[in-house]
Amino acid sequence: MNILSFAEGIRDIPTTPHLSIFASIYPKTPNPINPSHPINSSPDEFWTSPLASRVKHPARLRSLLEVFSAHPEKLYDLTFHASFAHKLFGVLRREGKDAAGFTRMQQSFSETVQYVRKIVSESEALGFSQAQVYSELSPKGMASLLDLIEDLATFKEWQNDQN
Repeated sequence: MNILSFAEGIRDIPTTPHLSIFASIYPKTPNPINPSHPINSSPDEFWTSPLASRVKHPARLRSLLEVFSAHPEKLYDLTFHASFAHKLFGVLRREGKDAAGFTRMQQSFSETVQYVRKIVSESEALGFSQAQVYSELSPKGMASLLDLIEDLATFKEWQNDQN
């Protein structure tokens, strides 16, 4: 399945206000009991890790991480949903549209991508000047958003490895 052809179908899906199914799964605030919890790790440490070499757009990711450094709960929300979307996209590509539950997985993927797009769009008000690159409703905008999702999933993988 081609990413851009898949993205064309996402354009008409309304933005989901919040994916409440995930609200009870993970904490939204820093973990005061365990200072080494991944949400408390400095994003600067990521850039010295081997995973940093997998990032497609390091300057953009670094800028976004800096914007969210003052909002760890939003960063956690963003990386969680980006990682979920990235993994789900892999399942969709691997299994194909004949797989059981494909329609529901496609819907979940679309909702999650829209939620990530919403968070990134809101980051413009926090100082992320490149937010419009990802909120553009075009094949190029969708490709950029999927690249960012992959980069955020890599960052989330690093966070999980820190635990």
